[in-house]
Formats: sequence, structure tokens, C-alpha cells
Amino acid sequence: MLNLIDMFWLIGLAAISSSSLILIVRSLHKAPEAFEDEHGFHFVRRCAGALLHRRSSGSLKQAGAHL
Repeated sequence: MLNLIDMFWLIGLAAISSSSLILIVRSLHKAPEAFEDEHGFHFVRRCAGALLHRRSSGSLKQAGAHL
């Protein structure tokens, strides 16, 4: 059976783990979209029309990527 001190450690570990996971997910969500090809690393521009068009077609060239 767990005593009170062990329960506080478990609650603290769960809080730190879940807050770290939330921080990682939010950071990945805010990260810019990019790709790498034989010419280097390129960021996809984030204008609204390009994102809508890219989502519908799936083409990086049509999204304004530097191919």
C-alpha cells in the first residue's frame, strides 16, 4: 500500500509528465512546415491561399515551396 509521501511523488511525476507532453505538442503545432530535398532545407510559405491549395492537392510545388 502506498503511503502519503509516495502518493505525492506519483502525483508530482504525473503532473510534470503531462505538462511536458502538452508543451511538446504545442511547440510542434507552432513549428513552421518545411521539407528537405537535394538543394537544401526549405520552409513552406504560410499564406492562406497556399495552405488551402496545398491541403486540397497535397503538392509542395503548388503550395509555394522552393523546388
